[in-house]
Amino acid sequence: MGWLQAATAAVFGASAAPQHLEQLVVELEVVEAAPPTLLLRVRNPGPAAARFCRWHTPLEGSSSRFLEVRGPDGVVLRYQGVMRKRGAPTAEHFVDLAPGAIAEARYALGADYGPLPAGPLTVRFVGTPGVNGLPDSAAVVIP
Repeated sequence: MGWLQAATAAVFGASAAPQHLEQLVVELEVVEAAPPTLLLRVRNPGPAAARFCRWHTPLEGSSSRFLEVRGPDGVVLRYQGVMRKRGAPTAEHFVDLAPGAIAEARYALGADYGPLPAGPLTVRFVGTPGVNGLPDSAAVVIP
């Protein structure tokens, strides 16, 4: 049990903690090349309801590094956005997904990664095991 799950269970009871994370799938899709905008989709194809923390995902807005963005030269771009400090999550910080349900959010790269280099960018969502517990996504290319 990670610190987030333990803290949430201690404060709000076991039913508030993340559940069935292993069945969730994270997908990233390019919806606009200029300005670079992505759609992050968390799907629950499993047979049981699942719960995850929205922290470190676009579902909470821009408040942490949750993407790996590589420039045309393959070098990882530095995240320059907000980094929030937090206490234990509350019930409002969790997303419940019924079997077959999807949660999604759009995210524009420009503000958090400074001036973007010309050329294709390779981007993937990077899950945070101790925070949201989500898996990484496959990489997508923004032309």
